[in-house]
This record gives sequence, C-alpha cells and structure tokens, in this order.
Amino acid sequence: MANLNGWPFGQVNPEVASTEANYIAGANFGKYSDSFEVQRELKRYLLIRKILNRPVTMESKLVDEAWHLFILDTRNYFTFCECVFGHYLHHVSSKFEPDENFKIIYQELFGETPHPMWEPNYVDPLTLEQWRRFSSDNCA
Repeated sequence: MANLNGWPFGQVNPEVASTEANYIAGANFGKYSDSFEVQRELKRYLLIRKILNRPVTMESKLVDEAWHLFILDTRNYFTFCECVFGHYLHHVSSKFEPDENFKIIYQELFGETPHPMWEPNYVDPLTLEQWRRFSSDNCA
C-alpha cells in the first residue's frame, strides 16, 4: 500500500510522472475528507481521469462525497481543473454503467487492487463505529 502521507500513486514513479500527476499528488484534500484513504482514492480517480482523457463512472460513495465537497469549493476546484485538465472537469454520475476497465486500469497503474471502498456495497467502518456508539449511548 502506498504511503498515505506521501506519494499516493503506488508504483508510478514520481520522478517521471507528468507535471499534472505531481500537481494532483500535492493537492491538499483535507478539507473534503478526514480520511487519508478517501483523499488518496480521490487523487487516484482524478489521475485515472487525466490519463484516460474520458469520463469514468464514480463508483465509490465515499470518494464521490469528497469530490462533491471539492466541487463546492468552486475557486479551488476551478484552479485545480485548469492546472490538471486544462478545463473544468464535470462530475460523472454514478447512475451510468460501471466502467468495466476501472479495476484493471487501477491495478496496472498503482500495482494493487482497488481499495474496498470502490465496491458497491462498501460500508465505511467509521460509520459503523459511530452507529455503535450512538446506539449504546442512547439505549442504556
């Protein structure tokens, strides 16, 4: 697994990566998610979008939530898009069919299988823990 606080792109060599990939890697997404894993996966998703130069269906609810918050930070999102994509990157709804090649591309690019949060029925363990605390506090 890649260093969560460092280079987020696994086996992609940062010394030969494009300027845009380095820009994505250095972006601070802490305002959009408290989870380093979600931040890393958003960066990875955006890099895949840059490399493929086509829409890729967003299949992770957690990453999608972080992306929505990033989009709402309009000034930063617009600047990011201009630097990385050369234009505003529109959101791709998860209502479309899943991208059959996403997991293959992810594994080839990053040298590991996608994080479980990309699975359709993934439940955030923090949410479960928060629910347990809520339940035990209110049912005593």
